[in-house]
Amino acid sequence: MLQDDTPYTPLTKERIRQVLEWWLQRRHANSDKNVGPSSIGNDATALNDYQRLMEIYCIVKVGGVKGQIETAQLLLAREKRNLEAEIATLDNPDSSPGRINLLRQEILELENSTRWRISQLKSIQAEEEKAVTHCFLIIENALSDLW
Repeated sequence: MLQDDTPYTPLTKERIRQVLEWWLQRRHANSDKNVGPSSIGNDATALNDYQRLMEIYCIVKVGGVKGQIETAQLLLAREKRNLEAEIATLDNPDSSPGRINLLRQEILELENSTRWRISQLKSIQAEEEKAVTHCFLIIENALSDLW
């Protein structure tokens, strides 16, 4: 899930608390000019950690890594089955080969995007998912402060 070369620190319970504190300080900085420097480090690292935290938080919220991998695989199987059924109905001498080629291309794109999604999900360390799960209410409370 990491998108660039920004230094990366695995998310632990303590790191999650630091990231949330940094984020809340940053959010309140516009209204309170007395906010001091963050103890988390530079903004690029903190922002990268916050983005990763939010990605993992969203995955945990909808069932976790394992559940999302299973969902991606089931969705691929269902969509592939539907597209193959459509190809089967079109596969006759009177049909347009262009439409069949488009449907086959769509199957390839579904397979590639599912493979990419599963790869992204597998990049989440089990310890990070566990830390986010453990800190779920803290994260929810911090996010509710934003709204």
